[in-house]
Amino acid sequence: MIDKATVMNVVGVVDPALKPYVNITHLTPTGIQLDLPAYILSNHTDFSRQVSSLLGVSHDVVATNVSLQPYQTQLEKKRLPGIKNIIAVGSGKGGVGKSTVSIQLALALNRLGAKTAVLDADIYGPSVPRMLGLEHSIETQDGQFLPVDCHGLSAISIGWLVDPKEPTIWRGPILSRVLMQLFEKTRWPELDFLIVDLPPGTGDIHLTIAQKVPISGAVIVSTPQAIAMDDAIKAKHMFDKLGITNLGWVKNMSGFICDHCASETEILPTNHQTALSQDNCLGSIPMIPNICYAADNGQLHELDQRVTDYYTTIAIEMQRALVDSSVVSTQPCWPKVEIQNRR
Repeated sequence: MIDKATVMNVVGVVDPALKPYVNITHLTPTGIQLDLPAYILSNHTDFSRQVSSLLGVSHDVVATNVSLQPYQTQLEKKRLPGIKNIIAVGSGKGGVGKSTVSIQLALALNRLGAKTAVLDADIYGPSVPRMLGLEHSIETQDGQFLPVDCHGLSAISIGWLVDPKEPTIWRGPILSRVLMQLFEKTRWPELDFLIVDLPPGTGDIHLTIAQKVPISGAVIVSTPQAIAMDDAIKAKHMFDKLGITNLGWVKNMSGFICDHCASETEILPTNHQTALSQDNCLGSIPMIPNICYAADNGQLHELDQRVTDYYTTIAIEMQRALVDSSVVSTQPCWPKVEIQNRR
């Protein structure tokens, strides 16, 4: 008879990092059910077979069930109904591929089995509609927005609520009010992850989200050269000051891969001396022309496995960081202003 201690020891051999987060929900000679509280394995079948082999039982004896739990946020008691974890994807500078990474991260999480949605919070320059390949008008029901279902994801974007050819000329208070409506007045399905594609920079939208939306963690996207990483570090410090856990950063456009010879050439100067480069890098994504073409034509879900493997790695590493993360303490983020009386 196999006991729980033996099973857990075997789990520790297969994946030591996973062991603290596994629960045994069923244990008999003919059936072992393991609950995994995080989507940090890319192939659950391989995991089950490795555990079965080490236990000396048939591979159909061990089954896995993924049950993701809500993780800590910077807002202790607030949760959005039905959403377990909200991940903010930010960057200090525009044009570094943040929106592409956001959608690809969501698609990767979906492939790993997580129920995932995307919220396009880049009010001034929403990219999600084009990248998902949908010209759509948001429908409402009982005063709530109905998210768009696309390629296994649910999505909402201001780009589906306004004329795509018109600029969004709104002041901060209006931006904040509209943004919170997207969060709170959308009829989201039950979600394991809501990926929020933030605008670049450190402005009103970021402060609104930090003060009103429970964020489980943030991912920062940057290209490797110093001019981009300098701004990415500012984004990191912003999340630190707002009490949002930094899960790591993604090095985008890390090199160019030739379609003909498959060799990789570093074409952007890499800055290895910044504080950001010393933090946890979730993964690197090279310049592959197909990624750009797919983003422009709403075909990101059709990229081949050679490309999607980069994003799958990032999705797995992000969740490992989430499992190991703890909420950081909020730091003052307002400038100190002193008024002195003149005599």
